[in-house]
Amino acid sequence: MAKSEVIRMINERLYVPEAHLDDVTLAVVLNLLIGEMWNCDEETLRIHESGVARFITQRGGMHGVENRVLAEVAAA
Repeated sequence: MAKSEVIRMINERLYVPEAHLDDVTLAVVLNLLIGEMWNCDEETLRIHESGVARFITQRGGMHGVENRVLAEVAAA
């Protein structure tokens, strides 16, 4: 149930131009990625990892992430 709620939050944020690339959206995607690690589903993890990489690229790279903690978690 929590996973479906997080996915709903991500989808909502991706369709709002003001929220599409902000740090909160990145935090929500990272939470989903971290939660998926328990399942050890390599394909799903790669999908989320790819999404995080695209997000950071669209923000102008790691320097575009305002919250340093989020940048460090994304890098890890």
